[in-house]
Amino acid sequence: MGGQDVNTESNININGEMMRVRAEEMKMCAVTIGNTQYIAPQAVAKLIADLADQLRVEQQRRRKDDEDILRFIKKHASYIAYNLGGGEKERVSGNPAFCGENLLKYPVDHQVPLPDGVEYDDGRKTQDFKQVVAERIYLALSRVRDMRGKMLEKLDGSEPSDPAMFS
Repeated sequence: MGGQDVNTESNININGEMMRVRAEEMKMCAVTIGNTQYIAPQAVAKLIADLADQLRVEQQRRRKDDEDILRFIKKHASYIAYNLGGGEKERVSGNPAFCGENLLKYPVDHQVPLPDGVEYDDGRKTQDFKQVVAERIYLALSRVRDMRGKMLEKLDGSEPSDPAMFS
């Protein structure tokens, strides 16, 4: 720039509209991502650093949440096993998936029969084993007394977890 002042301002006519053009000195920063270095204005570099920091915190929180959920499941594994192995004997919604039937005796590709006289709209009278097991685990977790109404929000991520709830 040959010693000229970089801070300039001009008003010019562009397509019939007066516009101000301004040039000014700006601090530049080197931002390194992986093995690549980028030159960016200081404000952009700060934004990238702030976003990276937020992402780091979120990733650490997610790992912590996952560990909390696994601890919770391990803590209640015997109740889950109880439900899968037969659990309560009363019928819930007339579905044998929740009425004391031992699901552990079935192979993974088994079709669990619906109660007599019950069928889906499409005429099916069975339910996939995996779906029944998932529903049974969901039911077991939702019935845990001290977590009722709270654990589901923790599992779906709509509410941050509180580690004290899992101890």
